[in-house]
Amino acid sequence: MWYKALETEDASKVAIYIYLIPFFTAIMAFFLLNEEITVIKILGGILTILGVYLAERG
Repeated sequence: MWYKALETEDASKVAIYIYLIPFFTAIMAFFLLNEEITVIKILGGILTILGVYLAERG
């Protein structure tokens, strides 16, 4: 998916989304490995998504 995104968008836009990898990894670990989702992880995910959103906007 990464290379497909690079084919269609500028690298500067695609690079922002690399910061979402830990967020999605935590979600997959919850479902696949029964990892615990703590308040700190939730807050970190929210801040990460907010940061990507703000970087994409401006």
